[in-house]
Amino acid sequence: MITERLGIGEREHVCFIGAGGKSTLMMTVGRELADSGRRILLTTTTKMSPDQIPPWACAATAGPELDAAVAEHRPLE
Repeated sequence: MITERLGIGEREHVCFIGAGGKSTLMMTVGRELADSGRRILLTTTTKMSPDQIPPWACAATAGPELDAAVAEHRPLE
């Protein structure tokens, strides 16, 4: 697993920087962590096109609904 090779442990904050491949790597790591039962939040400082967001992910825009879900430690519906 990529997460093991990167040494991503419990309660980590991970940042991807550089040119090319960040979104793909972020989604791959996110999927691995979600599949292992961990709760994750993926975010980016740039826009992502709809075709970059996999079907298992939930796209959200900042606002009251997202704020409440994060504050209550629950999935976004």
